[in-house]
Amino acid sequence: MSMAGPRRIIAALLALLCLVGTALAFDEALVRKAERAIEEYRPQLLNISKELQNPSLDERQLVTFRDRLELIRADAVKLSTSLSAPIAEVNQQLASLGPTPSGSDAEPSSVADERRDLLASLNRLSGIKSRLDVGAVEAEQLAGRIAAIQRNSFLERIFESDRPILSPSLWVDTGAGISLFASRLGGLFAAWWDEVRATVSFRALLLIPIFASILGVGYVLLRRGLVRWTRSRPQAQQIPNDLNRLWRIFRALITAVVALIILYAPIRIALKLGGFITPRFDLILTAVFEFILASLIYYVLALRVFSPGNPAWRIINLGDVAASRLPTLVGLAGLVSVGNERMLALADAVFLPVSYTIGQSALSALAMLILLSLIVLTIRQS
Repeated sequence: MSMAGPRRIIAALLALLCLVGTALAFDEALVRKAERAIEEYRPQLLNISKELQNPSLDERQLVTFRDRLELIRADAVKLSTSLSAPIAEVNQQLASLGPTPSGSDAEPSSVADERRDLLASLNRLSGIKSRLDVGAVEAEQLAGRIAAIQRNSFLERIFESDRPILSPSLWVDTGAGISLFASRLGGLFAAWWDEVRATVSFRALLLIPIFASILGVGYVLLRRGLVRWTRSRPQAQQIPNDLNRLWRIFRALITAVVALIILYAPIRIALKLGGFITPRFDLILTAVFEFILASLIYYVLALRVFSPGNPAWRIINLGDVAASRLPTLVGLAGLVSVGNERMLALADAVFLPVSYTIGQSALSALAMLILLSLIVLTIRQS
């Protein structure tokens, strides 16, 4: 019996399978969607690139362009990723056909036609994917240009000269207000001591280390149990993920706040039991606690976000030098901001003149301006 018949049947079945596989290799609608997207991206990218050469662009236009570029980039990346599966499928079908016969050997015409069609489909898909990738990169580069323009514009606005705040009369009034503030604060403490010295009990202050020890031990035990339950530390030589990094920040903030409360609560309880607390003294004690708490939160948050000396845990992509400087700058900025608010509250409580609060606000604004400028310059140089 001749073997030509079965061979022809096998070749025909193989060709039929290849034809069916080609039909199922990719969704034509998806490919056409990607081609239409490329046609839409190109004029938009060219138009935005041309508009960025206009020096009179305002902030609203820059934000609009940046939002549009982000949409283009995200859509291009999504479409490019969706083409990976069809390309892999076509490559798999080509591999199933085997290598191209060499020499005088010839493969069946149906298989050769199928190989040619598959190669054409592969080239088409690969070309579309490459153009989408180029579009995504171009959109990201244009967004970077816009970010640079916005940073430069921000720095120019920061250092714009206006009516100077270093007016002699303003600072004369501020100096007089500082002297008056110190005098009235001293008088407040003197009046407080005259009020409480006959009734206070210094023995109550011995409760401070006892209460602090009890709260500290309770916190350590509770923290140890929580760490075992929600451990965020990755395995050795494993890069932490975003959830690990965020949990590390949250855990550091909780630790800092609880540690400060462990120190503050026993002091307040002991002072209350000892009869040291009066309404005016409570105002000062609360202001000091809020000042320390808010400043500590700013510093710890910045310390964990920038993670100096530990790039694997860093939330923002910065150099080591910038990461080591920014926590201190952010902590100082928080200290100035919170300190200004607490000082204004105390100034109001001791009935200082408005001229002092104006000078204090100006001084705080000047300090914040310097710190923010240093922060921006540090980030820009990174």
